[in-house]
Amino acid sequence: MPRDAMVPAGNPYAVVAGRCVGSDQAANSALRVQATGQAAGALAAMSADRGTDVTDVPMTDLRRVLVRSGAIVPALPV
Repeated sequence: MPRDAMVPAGNPYAVVAGRCVGSDQAANSALRVQATGQAAGALAAMSADRGTDVTDVPMTDLRRVLVRSGAIVPALPV
């Protein structure tokens, strides 16, 4: 899921998860099985620690934190 789907338009300081994620109806069914809460929480914490907008947290750093905490994170396409 793209990080920006968890960031409300016009508010780079907020992160949402679950039903609040921005997606169409077809994508919503796939999102229900993903752990969006864990990703949103980690992203918010990293943003706060760094004093940056959530959109400024590098995805590679977020992926690393999620994997270290035991999340199942699919490999990025090459």
